[in-house]
Amino acid sequence: MIMRYKCNICGAFSHEERCKTCGEDSDMEKVQVPYCKYCKMPVWGTDSDGRCDICGNYIEEYYGDIIPVFLEEKVLLSVIYDKEIYKQPVWSLGSNRYLIDNKKKRLNINKIKDTKEISKKYYDLIETLDLETLINKENEFIERFIKANKERFLELEIEGHEYVVDVFNANKNRIAFVSFSGGKDSIVVSDIVRQALSKNNILHIFGNTTLEMKNTIEFIDEFKKENPSIPFIEVKSDKDFMKLCEEIGPPTRIRGWCCSIFKSGPISQILNTITYEDNGIKHDKFLTFYGVRAEESSARNKYGRTSNSPKITSQKVVSPVYGWLDYDIWLYILTRRLKYNYAYRLGYRRVGCWCCPNNSKWSEFLNNIYYENLQLQWTEFLYNFAQKIGKKDYKEYVDGGYWKARHGGAGLNNDHTKIDKTPCVDKKYENFIIQKSYSDCFDEYLKPFGSIKKSVKNEMVDILVYDGKSNKKLFEIETRYDSKIIKFMPYVTKNVTLLKQRFECQLRKYQLCIKCSACDSVCSRGAISTFNNIYKIDSNKCIHCLKCIAKFNGGCLMNEVLIKKEE
Repeated sequence: MIMRYKCNICGAFSHEERCKTCGEDSDMEKVQVPYCKYCKMPVWGTDSDGRCDICGNYIEEYYGDIIPVFLEEKVLLSVIYDKEIYKQPVWSLGSNRYLIDNKKKRLNINKIKDTKEISKKYYDLIETLDLETLINKENEFIERFIKANKERFLELEIEGHEYVVDVFNANKNRIAFVSFSGGKDSIVVSDIVRQALSKNNILHIFGNTTLEMKNTIEFIDEFKKENPSIPFIEVKSDKDFMKLCEEIGPPTRIRGWCCSIFKSGPISQILNTITYEDNGIKHDKFLTFYGVRAEESSARNKYGRTSNSPKITSQKVVSPVYGWLDYDIWLYILTRRLKYNYAYRLGYRRVGCWCCPNNSKWSEFLNNIYYENLQLQWTEFLYNFAQKIGKKDYKEYVDGGYWKARHGGAGLNNDHTKIDKTPCVDKKYENFIIQKSYSDCFDEYLKPFGSIKKSVKNEMVDILVYDGKSNKKLFEIETRYDSKIIKFMPYVTKNVTLLKQRFECQLRKYQLCIKCSACDSVCSRGAISTFNNIYKIDSNKCIHCLKCIAKFNGGCLMNEVLIKKEE
């Protein structure tokens, strides 16, 4: 992983977290990107005296990260500040901080009140500008930027290629594919992988969440047309996002249920259908190249550059760009002349779901400019939802972004997350009382425990469950068709409480299950399927590891979302 460090003792630079001059015990810090105020751009190549390779002047400023701002965003900034910013070199420093013609400026989104007026002025100004001349000047400036940072690009490219080749060769027993989202990171990963392996026929999979920006869909379509030799699979959920939001509340930063249902679940479903045999060996594990970077969040940082997928257990995920900055990503895209999602030119820093709770206020402001109707509908839904769950100050709750931190199902009906237990007349049994009557469908939820032997007589159902590993009797249940009472009797004497908890998880999963596909991604063997709105476990694939039972709080993603904090 490429990262630059500076020794606080002698000032020497290194690509390792140790100083080659002072030794291992030296005080090293991550280096910020050098910026030349004379060239008005980041210039990674500097000589030993700290001079810019291009103009020869001393580098006096360093930034944690820095990315180019394109013409369309500069025009918007011109309207906001009422200045001709579109004529000047502009860089983004992150967190709504800009470097405009060498002058630092922080944009306070909270002070922007009249979005409609800004939108009107923006489109009016665009109509009056000589866009062709301005784009040509932008391209000339980008060419100078590429030239000034060519050494950094070569370091990134060479190291990235070596990493991809090494990982690919070490995992030849896995099916390789690129997880392609249409965002800047996946664009770079796609190019690096194809260049490093010298082949263009690497499978690409796009998980269409149905909440993608119009710009993203347009870019994906263009990418497929320009790369006809790339096998490309697009998957999407059959669930309705807004209906789910009505039932379980909008996804939040704490309970982001949408990714499991609309992305990882559908991708898992398609991966479970992809296998091949080589010399009699069946391959059904995957090597996924994707664009996760350590800089994006602490949650992503913990997984490392190569790791097992936290969401789809049949995957090993690897990120060639893991240690890269945004600056590195854009340097690579611009140097390689790669086409990119137009949303970045409009000012978006990320191009995931347009209504994601992780979106910044800046993204929401841009939505009001470029996706006005969608944003208005979403805001109206949030107002209605906030009132539904009892928020008196519902506008402040929504406009202040407090809905993004909602935790649990407070204000929603979550009675169906509960399971009651009562003693049975026959003391060997315990009664579990569920919200959904027993049917044959419930038998599928017993399969993770082991094999089952079922008998039915006069509507009475008796099921013996045998441990999947020892094949000894594990527990027995008795019930009737259309009954909500399940009589449970354990045959084991050890860990009985744990067994009951696991059984309860499966009961809860049965009564809550909406076939959301979240469970499809849990099983490393691809044994769980929710295709055609039917929950099914393939007994030939299931190894009875019980991981699917313990994955979600209470056994089910719906329970995890709806359960109240105090519960």
